[in-house]
Amino acid sequence: STLHQAVRTLVGVVLEHFHVFVGDLSPEVDNAILKEAFAVHGEVSEAKVIRDSQTQKSKGYGFVSYPSKENAEKAIASMNGHWLGRRAIRTNWATRRPSDEAREKLTFEQVFNSTKPDNTSVYVGNVNPNTTENDLREPFSVHGEITEVRLFKAQGYAFVRYERKECATNAIMDMNGKEIGGNTIRCSWGRMQQVTPTTQVLPDLSPLLTPSFLPNTVAMPSVFYNPFYPQAYNPSLVPQWQA
Repeated sequence: STLHQAVRTLVGVVLEHFHVFVGDLSPEVDNAILKEAFAVHGEVSEAKVIRDSQTQKSKGYGFVSYPSKENAEKAIASMNGHWLGRRAIRTNWATRRPSDEAREKLTFEQVFNSTKPDNTSVYVGNVNPNTTENDLREPFSVHGEITEVRLFKAQGYAFVRYERKECATNAIMDMNGKEIGGNTIRCSWGRMQQVTPTTQVLPDLSPLLTPSFLPNTVAMPSVFYNPFYPQAYNPSLVPQWQA
């Protein structure tokens, strides 16, 4: 019928839109704020902050959809590292929900071998600004001896350094997707370097932009990221856009 044809056409148009993943969102950012921020790059068909189904608290990421691929590309390029609320956000292309096979967990060996042999530092993202060092140290110490914890409250992330790489690997696999202080944290390999008093710390994943203390964007196996599967967090492996 004409109605069915119209529905199929509408669905086809929606699926052809171009979806942008937005990570490291501040808790106060809602759909309206997200849409307004990205609308400067062109018409936005949808902007959605992903929330916990029980608490309705933001999970720290969302999706923005554009009818135009060109506008989506401009948004990804321009908005990555842009401050929205109290944090610098990250942008990338969103991916479709993968099959069950693609959502399998990474193995210990895959995570262990995805960074330098001497790296024992864990990057912890989407940290609640009210979280204390002890709030992090207690659950992370279950996985081994911790030599240092550095917390950047305003930027919403932290670093936990272990005595042994095996301990850090276990922490990444177990703690990624866990809730601390009401926020679902993300864990991946970090890189810790000496920070001088004059060093400005930028909450960005690019080693070219942050010379001192930053997450390590390691090359990971070609699998999908899901916040409830203990995979190393990588900008190219983002939560899936869901229609």
